[in-house]
Amino acid sequence: MNNKAEINQKLFDLLKGNGLKIALKDGSGNDTMEVVDAERFYSSDPNIMVTIDPEEKEVKLSRSKIVPEDVINKLHSGVKDIAHDGLYSFKYKIYGKNITPKHDEYKVKKEVSEASLGRMYGSTKTSYQPLDAVKIVVRHAKPVNEEVRGSRSRGISKIFIQRADERFLLPHKSLAGARAMARHVHNGGNPFDQVGHSINEMVENLTDLTQFVRYVDRKGLVNETNLEYVEVAKESISTMRQNLKKLSGAKSYAKAVETIDAMNTLTLSENENDLSDLFVEKHVDNAVQSAFPRINKLISIQRSVSDYIENSIENSRFSVPAINEDAVEFPNKKSEIAHKLNTISESIDDKILKEFVNSTTSKILRDQKLDEFTVSMIKKLIGKVNEKVDTNLGKDLVEFVDFTRKLNDIC
Repeated sequence: MNNKAEINQKLFDLLKGNGLKIALKDGSGNDTMEVVDAERFYSSDPNIMVTIDPEEKEVKLSRSKIVPEDVINKLHSGVKDIAHDGLYSFKYKIYGKNITPKHDEYKVKKEVSEASLGRMYGSTKTSYQPLDAVKIVVRHAKPVNEEVRGSRSRGISKIFIQRADERFLLPHKSLAGARAMARHVHNGGNPFDQVGHSINEMVENLTDLTQFVRYVDRKGLVNETNLEYVEVAKESISTMRQNLKKLSGAKSYAKAVETIDAMNTLTLSENENDLSDLFVEKHVDNAVQSAFPRINKLISIQRSVSDYIENSIENSRFSVPAINEDAVEFPNKKSEIAHKLNTISESIDDKILKEFVNSTTSKILRDQKLDEFTVSMIKKLIGKVNEKVDTNLGKDLVEFVDFTRKLNDIC
């Protein structure tokens, strides 16, 4: 689960699916129509409130004591399952009086430590999206139609990032890339430093790889010989989209930059494969051919990362923290494995290995198939953790003994 966004959507669907009329409040206590921005889900009848705290990774269900038990029981189990699926803790509280969005328990903190991207606005030719003193400026190729939802995200001819009197023209038309760059500039960077270059490179890769995947799928060019390269392209598209989203977030930006810095330390192979012969067609589109060097580089990165992860697991020592297993109820085996992998991840200092474990956790929760290398490395990691577990420390320690067997069951 991409935790908060998907948890929000699942909570909203659960509450609406049970016939509740829901009022959404964002982190500042303001009304919002966007589910993804909500941090409070309020219903006056039945009188309940569901809150999500992305910083504490906690979901809380609160109710007035007058809410019938049969109503709350169904909601209780559903909200708890959604929280645990997303690796969030769950709390439940009963109040002796009616609760409201302005109840003391839910008063919003006045201090906002980090700026958030605002809504897009503007004229028929130009759109703006503010981020404190930084602004995304979008020029449109055709007039914006305010009657059409999302029209300010379409028909883009140019995008600028503006900070005070400085204005930077971006070498692409991606709003996701622009939002990542705006966050970077807001935090003191610029489009020409290492992180700025990485953001622009991600957008270029996304454009070329997306065209490549669509083309080979549409033309039926995928076969056993070239499947590896197509899968690398698809996996990279997903990863880069996630990375751009992390770079645009107030709380996820710093960790995303750390991952970029760590990846830039890897030594890549200079060997390149001629991929054109693997996609048999009399004429291969130029746009597709332009993706071949990027795929070769991605293959090189993948191999370097694989070698790094294997060596890192082999040479690392892990100190797994104690937790009370009885305090956590898992709705299914996937959630249990993901929770334990998340526990291991918290004890890992190595940025690249940590990202690998977190990515694997997300794949398990999204029901994505794990490749043989990932499965083997996770088993190896679990084996290293098992070596460090002192069996005399009691029930409160994480038990990984049957962990590998459960991993086999879902893979």
